[in-house]
Amino acid sequence: MLGETQNEFSLTSAALSTSGRTKSDFLSVVSVTNCSAVFDSRLKNLAAWDAAVRDGSSRHSFQSLPPKRNCLRDSRLESEPQAKQSMNARPKTHVWLLLWPGLLLLASCTSVTKPKALSTTYLSTEKIPLKIALNITDELRKANWELEVMGSREIMEVGPTLAKEVTSCARNTFIEVVEISNGSVPPAPVDAILTPNVASIDRKPGQTLFSKDAVTIAIQWTLIDPSQKLLWEGAAAGQGMNGSGWASVLTQAIEKSLRKSQFVMLSSQSIQQFAAKKYSDAKLTPVIAGAVTRPEVRDLCAMLDSEDKGRVKDSLKKLRTLNATEAVPQILLCLLDSEPNVVRESCRTLAVLGNKQTIIYLEPLLKEMDGGIQSDARKAIETLRAK
Repeated sequence: MLGETQNEFSLTSAALSTSGRTKSDFLSVVSVTNCSAVFDSRLKNLAAWDAAVRDGSSRHSFQSLPPKRNCLRDSRLESEPQAKQSMNARPKTHVWLLLWPGLLLLASCTSVTKPKALSTTYLSTEKIPLKIALNITDELRKANWELEVMGSREIMEVGPTLAKEVTSCARNTFIEVVEISNGSVPPAPVDAILTPNVASIDRKPGQTLFSKDAVTIAIQWTLIDPSQKLLWEGAAAGQGMNGSGWASVLTQAIEKSLRKSQFVMLSSQSIQQFAAKKYSDAKLTPVIAGAVTRPEVRDLCAMLDSEDKGRVKDSLKKLRTLNATEAVPQILLCLLDSEPNVVRESCRTLAVLGNKQTIIYLEPLLKEMDGGIQSDARKAIETLRAK
C-alpha cells in the first residue's frame, strides 16, 4: 500500500517519474534564471544583424550598377534584373524580424518550484527507545523532479527540504538522534543507523481546468545495526492534491510523506522487537495490529488504496457496517489522505471501530486547517474516550 508509485520517466539519481502532462501550467512559485539575459542578448544580436544586412544590401546595390550608356534600351535591360534583385533582398531581412518573437520563446530557461514553509504535525506519543544515527546522503539532498522540453527545464525541488525535515521526523519517532553524512562514523555509539532516500516523485497535472494537480512522494527508510545487519526497511508515500499551485501541492506531499513515515516506524513490529531486546524495561507505543481474515473485509481494505476517492469513502462506510475492527491499521493510514472528505470519513469510522489506543493518531488532526476535519476528529476522540 505504501511506496508503490510506478515510475514512468527516470529523471534524477532517485527514481523520479511524471505522467499526465496534458495541462500546460507554469509553476506557481517560480524562480526563473538566465531568461532575461538570454532574451536581451538575442534582441541585440538580431538588431545588429539586421543593420548589417541592410547596410550590406545597399552597398551591393550601388556597386553592382552598370556604367551609364547612351543607349536607353540597353540601360533598361541591364537595370531591370538589378532592380528585381534589390526588391527581393529586402523582404528576406524583414522575415527574420517577424520570426524573432518565436525564437525568443525557444530561449533556454529554468523554472524552479520550491515548497512553502512546512508545519508538519507529528503524533504525540511515546518515542521508540533507541539511539539512532540519521544518515543524510547526497542522494537525498539532490533528489528533485525534473522535466526538460525544447530547451526549457521545470524543476520541483524536493531534496533540500527533505534533508532538513527528516531530522525532525526522526526526533519525533526515536528517543535520541544524531546526524551523520554519507555513512560517516557516528560521533558516539548508537543502537542503529537510519537512512532515508527518495524512492519516487510523481507529478500529475489535472486533466481539466477544474481538476486538481497532484504530487506523490515516496520515502524509503532503511534501519541497520552498527555491524551493517538489516533490521528493518519500509516506505511511506504521501500525496498532495489541490488547485492552488504546485508549491502548495508539493508542500502537502512532503508533509504527508513525513507524517506517514513516523506512523510506519512507530507501528513496525521489527523495530519494536529490536528496541525491547535492547531495553527490556522501556515503555513502547502499542502496536495496533489486526489480522484480516474475512474475504469481504480484505477486499474493502484493498479499496482504501484506490485513487477513486468515492470508492474509498464507500469502503469506509461498509467497514463500519461490518464492524471490521481488524481493519483499523489500514483505516489509520486514511487519516493522511489528501482528500479532506476521506479523512473525515476515516474519523467517523474510527469512532466506531477504534479504541483508546487510536486517539493518539487522531490528535494531530485537531490542528488541521480544515474546520470539518477538526470537528470530526474531535467528535471521534470524545467517543473513543467514553468507551
